[in-house]
Order: sequence, then structure tokens, then C-alpha cells
Amino acid sequence: MPLAIHFLLFTLLLAPSAGSLAEAGSGDNAVRVVPVIEEPLHIVRYHSDRFLIYTNWIEPGTWTQYHEHRNDLLAVIVADTSAASQALYSEPRMQSANAGTLVLFPYSDESEPYVHRVGATGDTTFINVGLEFLQPLAASCHSNLSSWNEPHALSMDSTRRGRGYRLSLPAEAEVNLPQGGSALLLAPMSDGNLLLDRDSWSISVGGFRFFEENRPRLIKNRGPSEISLVVFQAC
Repeated sequence: MPLAIHFLLFTLLLAPSAGSLAEAGSGDNAVRVVPVIEEPLHIVRYHSDRFLIYTNWIEPGTWTQYHEHRNDLLAVIVADTSAASQALYSEPRMQSANAGTLVLFPYSDESEPYVHRVGATGDTTFINVGLEFLQPLAASCHSNLSSWNEPHALSMDSTRRGRGYRLSLPAEAEVNLPQGGSALLLAPMSDGNLLLDRDSWSISVGGFRFFEENRPRLIKNRGPSEISLVVFQAC
């Protein structure tokens, strides 16, 4: 499966929904809908005026509550997974993705919030780092992104919110990180030890580092094995 952004795997039908209501329907058919930041399996890890980041760690057989999305969302799938998404009053849509899959959901285009729930339907944990964009879409997204011509980095398809790469860093290798854009997200797909400039980072799958200011310029693999991570430049 290519490492480009897999829109077909996670494309959802953005149908109008009653997401602005605390409960949709009435009587015995009422379904409780919560904002995404109040959904227990969406753990908020970072929040600023421009960005919101939450992580998902959904064990096999487990579903989130129904929740609503209002902003553009970049989903960074950091482990191979089989999952399902179920829109309100619709049948579940089964989906699969490899580690390193990036998907941008343009939820801000819709007049109503998008409501769904997510379940881990396979025998592996669904692990995701979700980056929400809280500001309107910039008129010229990619004009402030510098190209990153790094031999260890594989460029993924661009989105309207930025550009992603898969970085495979051999043992003891170091590279200069891309500059430009409004922020930089690093999301590991393996465990290990990295150096960001002079700061040590003990990485694990499902963790991340996010920089709006004071971004590191250098990343080094300090361990004996190759490390893979997603690098995303936000516009």
C-alpha cells in the first residue's frame, strides 16, 4: 500500500446531522452526542488559539461515544489498524490503514457539525494523533512551506492544511528538520530515543511533539535501531 495519504480508506460521507444538540432524536431512540473534546477516548494533549491535538487509544472491541467535529482534522494513524466509523443513524463503515497514513477531513466546509463514533473492529489497538485546525483556511497554504529534500524522508501527498513526510532514521543518523509554516508535528511509529537539538526525547507509539515556536532544527536517532516517524508541516 503506498505511503501517500489514503483518502479512500477513511473518506466519510459528510451528511447533515443534529450534532449541535446534546441528544439527537427523542424518547427511547435518543442518542447522546458530545463535543469531541468531551469524548472520553479523545484525550486533549495540546490546545492553543490555532491548534488542538488529541490522541486516541481505542482497544479492540471498544467504541467511542458519538461526538461532533467542526474543524478541519488531520488524522495521523501511527499503527496498523482496522477500525469502523459510524455516522449518526447510519451503518458502520469498515476501514483499514497502515502505520503512517495521513488523512485530512475538511469538516469546516460543512454548515453542520459532523457526528460519528469510532470503533476498533480488528484485533489491534486503534492509535491516532488528531490535529485540529482552529483558524480559517489560509488563502495560499503552501507558499510559506519550505521544500524538504532529505534522503531519509519520503514525501506524502499535500493537503490544504500542510505537507506530510515519513522519516526513516537509521541508527545514529541525524538530519535537519524542515522549517517554514506555522507549526511542526512529529509523531513516532516506533519506540526509541531521539535528540531534538540538545533535548532528549524517549519516544513511543502514540506520543508526539508539536512546535509552534522555538522549533528544533536537528533530529538524531540515538538508538541502535531504525526509527520511523511522521513529520507534518502545517501551513
